[in-house]
Amino acid sequence: MRIATWNINGGVMLESVSPKRYGAEGNISYYIDVLRAIDPDVVCLQEIHFYPDGHSQADEISRALGLSHVFQKDVHVSHLLPGRRMGQAVISRFPLEDRKEVLLPYPSFELKPKDGRVAARHDKYLLITKTAGVTIATTQFRVRIHRLARDDR
Repeated sequence: MRIATWNINGGVMLESVSPKRYGAEGNISYYIDVLRAIDPDVVCLQEIHFYPDGHSQADEISRALGLSHVFQKDVHVSHLLPGRRMGQAVISRFPLEDRKEVLLPYPSFELKPKDGRVAARHDKYLLITKTAGVTIATTQFRVRIHRLARDDR
């Protein structure tokens, strides 16, 4: 089974790293083209956008790739585009069974980016499902590991 996972950032491409600047409206054709070349059986997607009419980028990607089984969760307001909501999904060539949504606990401390402002709180979910006898789990959160050290003494 071929499995791919990708944080598509709402389809909004990064135009510049310094200063950090994003492009305009999300375009998922790039992601579809790359995923089509990989030809996965299962795709885990993070930071997908849900549109005001209720459909999502996962719906579009699944149709384009011919992966007809979709398990998705609308999680929070998008930080990238006004009027959108953001979430995650598992799409599959095979039926998805035993679907579970697990709300993850939020840290008890404030998260602050380098600019010192307090980061917005967003719910985080773990999506768990089975397909073709394989358990698949996906979530989206950001953790930076600045340094790993080990004391061998």
